[in-house]
Amino acid sequence: MLKRRRIIGAMLVGMLLIAALAACGEKEDPDSGFVHIEEGAAETEAAQTAEAIVAPSATPDVTATPLPEGTPYLRPTDSPDYDGSTVITRVGNEDITLEQYRSHVRFDRFRFLFGLANVVEKYGAEKILDLRLPENEYVAGLLSTLAESTSFGAQTYRLMVIERISLQEAVARGMEVEQPLFDAKLAEYLGMVLDAEGKFPPEFEDRYARFIDGLDTYAAMSEEQFLRIVRARALYEQLEFEISHEPGVLPKEKQQITLQLHDTAIPNQEHAQEIADRLRAGEDMIAIVTSLGYTTTGSGQMRTLKRGDSGLPEELLDTLFSAQQGDVIGPLPLGDQWYVALIGPQNVEILSPEEVDQIRQEYFLNWIESKMDDPEYVEDFDNWQAFTPAEPLPQDVSPLLRDENFIMPSGSSAAAEDISTTPEASATPG
Repeated sequence: MLKRRRIIGAMLVGMLLIAALAACGEKEDPDSGFVHIEEGAAETEAAQTAEAIVAPSATPDVTATPLPEGTPYLRPTDSPDYDGSTVITRVGNEDITLEQYRSHVRFDRFRFLFGLANVVEKYGAEKILDLRLPENEYVAGLLSTLAESTSFGAQTYRLMVIERISLQEAVARGMEVEQPLFDAKLAEYLGMVLDAEGKFPPEFEDRYARFIDGLDTYAAMSEEQFLRIVRARALYEQLEFEISHEPGVLPKEKQQITLQLHDTAIPNQEHAQEIADRLRAGEDMIAIVTSLGYTTTGSGQMRTLKRGDSGLPEELLDTLFSAQQGDVIGPLPLGDQWYVALIGPQNVEILSPEEVDQIRQEYFLNWIESKMDDPEYVEDFDNWQAFTPAEPLPQDVSPLLRDENFIMPSGSSAAAEDISTTPEASATPG
């Protein structure tokens, strides 16, 4: 089941942010009021790579790096059991074949490396590829992302499903792509932005020609196929606006009910039951949890719970919001933990513009998720993972991205080498 955070991750990766590939994790606010049990698990954040690569901070007196000579690229030879016409997924009335999937993976790898190579050519390898510099953490994130070819392929797969949902829904609604938005998305794929009048920058034609040539070389993708992807990207945004502004998305008068409560989740059911019993006896949540040997975070004050930003299941939210002040809820199963809450007062709040936007986005993502999770609409045959390409590699796309041009932090694993030595990526004639 493809959950919302993974969908967000896919969209960020596929369209705007490179390393968010996979899942977008959210950190708990230590002052949120939720009694979070520390279990020593390290949290990692996805690096927001593409924006930094596409539009790095301006540097005065930059001279372009001369482009060294490269060697012709040859895609790896396919294994004897490979059949590119194999259908891997059916989305509505359209099949996705194994060859289309592999081409799209290579396209995604190429476009990110193409953008990086353009930045290196403009600003210099010593400024962009020195991974000891904190401002280049996004480059390191890109290399790590590309090295995880299985995860990268899974994100591309989800992105392909979303593209087809967008195209089919646009047809069903009689929606035509808006040319200014299409142009903006086309420029975005090339690492560019339109000017104030909506025109392409002067260097667009040259870069576009090089990009299209690269599509054929690295991904066996035609210009027509690429423009279809751009069209799907533009229609996705148009659909997001239209669907998120449908009647009934926002509560009447833009108000929402918020709930004050103490709550926590712990892995031990017996301890959770003891917490609930002692809360009913009038003891303090923090004192109870601490007495059971757990280390906690939180201020000890009740936190404000809102439906749109809670991260809790809808069924649990219904239980919490229907409870009376002073009620103790739980213990209830929550993933692999047990949830307990002490209910406080409810309040009526006027939604802020940011909260309105969040509700609209949540509504649209729920819609996308429902389409992806509908087995009658999206059928995954689960036969594509083993054929995920691990190329092109950085040095394949540009000689500027050869291993020797990267400066790695001392004592760290060489991310560029991790990619370049991927077994599946040996370029042999075929």
